Amino acid sequence: MKNLKINFRTLALIFVLVITANEVCSQSYSLKQPVMVPFYRGTIVSNTSIDIFWDVSEINNDNTKQDLALGLSQFGYTPFPFAEYNYVVGNWYKNLNDSNFNEENPNIRFINQSSNAITGLIFAKLSSDPGVNKELVVTRGDGKIYKFDNSGGAISTTESQTIYTSNGTVEAVGNFTNDNNEDIAIISGGDVKIYKSLGNGSLDTNAAYTLSGVSANKVLLSQISSYIYPHSVINGTTSNKDEIIIRTGTNIKIYLNDNSNGTSTVTTINGLDQFTEFKTADVNNDGLNDLITTSYADGIKIFLNSSGIISISAFYTNNAYNNSRIIESADFDKDGWNDIVITTQDSLKIFLNSYGSFSQTPSYSLLSNLTYLKGIKLLVKDLQNEGGLSVLFSGTLDINAPSNPYYPNEAPYDDEDLIRFNPVTSDAVPAPPIQFRSIIYKNGFYRPRLYLYNRGDRDFNKFRIYKRTARLPDSLVYMGETTSNSFIDTTEYIIINNSEPSNPVYNCFYFSTCTDFTSHESIHSDTAEYQVGDDPVYESYEEGDAFINGNEITNISRIENYQISNFPNPFNPTTKIYYTIPKEGNVKITIYNSIGKEVKVLVNEFKGIGSYISNFDGSNLSSGIYFYRIEAGSFIQTKRMILLK
Repeated sequence: MKNLKINFRTLALIFVLVITANEVCSQSYSLKQPVMVPFYRGTIVSNTSIDIFWDVSEINNDNTKQDLALGLSQFGYTPFPFAEYNYVVGNWYKNLNDSNFNEENPNIRFINQSSNAITGLIFAKLSSDPGVNKELVVTRGDGKIYKFDNSGGAISTTESQTIYTSNGTVEAVGNFTNDNNEDIAIISGGDVKIYKSLGNGSLDTNAAYTLSGVSANKVLLSQISSYIYPHSVINGTTSNKDEIIIRTGTNIKIYLNDNSNGTSTVTTINGLDQFTEFKTADVNNDGLNDLITTSYADGIKIFLNSSGIISISAFYTNNAYNNSRIIESADFDKDGWNDIVITTQDSLKIFLNSYGSFSQTPSYSLLSNLTYLKGIKLLVKDLQNEGGLSVLFSGTLDINAPSNPYYPNEAPYDDEDLIRFNPVTSDAVPAPPIQFRSIIYKNGFYRPRLYLYNRGDRDFNKFRIYKRTARLPDSLVYMGETTSNSFIDTTEYIIINNSEPSNPVYNCFYFSTCTDFTSHESIHSDTAEYQVGDDPVYESYEEGDAFINGNEITNISRIENYQISNFPNPFNPTTKIYYTIPKEGNVKITIYNSIGKEVKVLVNEFKGIGSYISNFDGSNLSSGIYFYRIEAGSFIQTKRMILLK
C-alpha cells in the first residue's frame, strides 16, 4: 500500500486557496545570525587545542526542551617549562530559553579530571521502558565506554558502567540487534563493534556483532532495507532494523541487516573523497531512506534507495559546492519534503526539496562571518518546541589559530567552537500529515478510512480532515479534527467495481492538515481519492480492514445483513438510496407518498450479493414525507425520507 500522490491539479488549487484564508501555508524559512553556545573551557592555556564532543536530546522525556551534553578535551604543550598539558571536563547544559543554553554549572559535571581525553559522546535509549530517559554514553582515551545514568531528568555525575573496548570511539546509535532496544556502534581499531542494549539501562559487556578489519573512519546506523515509520506500519514491515553504513578510504559501504544480529549483502559506492560526510533521509517520500553525501572534493550527492537497495550512481550531484564540509537533512519549510543543509568553509547553505528534486543553487545562504570553518558535526533540532528548526554546528576557525612555536611546520593549534543558528520564526507551522487511504466495512457499508501520522513535530496538536465531492464540487467540507491516527467517514459509501478494475471513477477526495498548540495549520497532505457512485460492490472478501493499492482490495468483511438507508435526508430534489444484499435474488425498491400511494418503482430486478446505490429524483414532486420500501426474498423494510423544496 502506498501513500497516493494524486495529480488532481484543479482541485489542489481550490484546496490551497480555501485553506490559505484560514492561515494554512508552508513556512518561509530563514535564520538569524549565529550565536556562540557557551560552554566551560577551563583555564585557557596558550598553544593548546580544544576539542569538543556533544549531543542534544530531550533529557526529561516529557516533551520539555532538548538539552545539550558536551565534553571538552584540552591538550597540547605549554611554553617554558615545556610540558604536556591535558584537561578533560564534561557537563550538560539546560535549555532554559529560546536563544541559547545556560552557562556551565560545576555541580553537574560528569567528567572533571586531567587525563583520558574524550573521543566520543552520544545519547542512547538503553531501557525498554518507554518512560525512562536516555542515558549518556562516552568513550575516552583509556579505551573504555562510560555510561552515565539519566535520573529524574539529570545526568549523573558518576558513571554507572564501564566497558573496555581497546581504544573504542562511540560513533552512532540505532536499532541493529534483534530486539526493540537501541544499540551503539563503536570504532575500535580497524573494526566496527555493535554493543547491544540489555533493555535495563545497561549495555552488554561483549560486542553483539563485529565487522572485522573494515578500517572504518565513520559509522552510521540507519534503516535502508526496510520501510521507515510510519510506512512500516502501513506496509506491515516485519523488520525495522538498522543497517551499518561506514566510510572506509574513498568508499562508502552499506552492510544490510540479516535480522539475526548480523549482516548479509554489501553495497559499495566507490570513488568518493576520503573525508566524505554522509547522512540518510527520505528525500523522495517513498518511505525508504536515501543516502546523501558531501565532501570538499565532490560536493553534494544523493543516492536513491530502490526497494531497499541504495543505488551506486548518484541521482543528484552538485559540484558547485565542492568546498562543503558536513551535511544534514530536515524539513525546514514544513512542506513535508526533507531539505538539505551544508556548511562550507565560510557559510551555511540550505537546499530546499521541490517534490523530490533539488536546484544547483541554494535556496537560502547565511554568511556566518566565521571565515574558514572546518566542520566537525552538524545537527538540526527544534530547540524551542515550537516548530522552528535551529542548526547547531561545531568546528574550528583554523585561519585564525596561532602557529605552534615548537613545531612551526605542523598545523596550527585550533580551538573547536559550538555555534547555534536560530530560526527567525521559532513558532513555525507544522509539516503536513502523512496520509494513507483505506476502506472499512461499517454499519452495512464500505466507508472511507484515512490513516494519519504527523511528521514528528514536537508541538503537534491535532489532525484536521477536509473533503470535496462531485455532488458538491464548489464546497469544501470540514469533517472535524482528531488526535487519533484513524479517521472513518460514515457518511460516504464506497464503490468498488471489480468489472472495471482499471478504470475507477474518483469523485470523492480527502486531505488532512496538522495543527499545533498555537493553532497554526499546515499545508494539506496528499489527496486520497475514492469512487462513490451507483455501481455495486461485489462481495467475496475476508473480515477486517481493507487497503486500496491501485484497484486491489484485500481483507474486507463479508456482507451478512440486509441494509437500506438514504442520504441526504432531508433532500432537495435528489437523494441516494444505499442498500446491501447478502443473498442473490430479486430486489424491489418502491417509493410511496405520505398516504401510501405508489410514486415510483425505483428497482425491480435480480441482484447479486453486494452493496448498491440508486438515485431518486423528486423534481416533479411536492415537498413532504415519502417512504421507500425494499423487498428482497423474505426481507421487507420501510423507511421515511423528507423532500424539502
